[in-house]
Amino acid sequence: MLLEVTDSSLPNVQQEVFRPVQVAQRFSTVDEAVALANATEYGLSACVWTRDADRPLRVARRLDAGLISVNSWANLAVETEEGGWKASGLGRVGGVASPDDFTEYKQITQNYA
Repeated sequence: MLLEVTDSSLPNVQQEVFRPVQVAQRFSTVDEAVALANATEYGLSACVWTRDADRPLRVARRLDAGLISVNSWANLAVETEEGGWKASGLGRVGGVASPDDFTEYKQITQNYA
């Protein structure tokens, strides 16, 4: 379902919606688009759709999200870490950092007299 919204305070805009719903909002400038995208307490993933070859990386760097796909949706790669920003969760799954999220480190010292 595609929802065009004009009110950024709606629950479908502000919350993580784990169902087949896409929210679309109109914007006039790139700065406004970034501000709208970042104006939520969540940051699991984001998409940048454009015909421009240079702009998407500049925009993606400004987005507060753990996974950013350009001209596609949720391009997960097992070689890299995946995880959200803000209230979308802590830690990463996948990639070389993944074992650290599942490891409890303990230091034990012993003196021998």
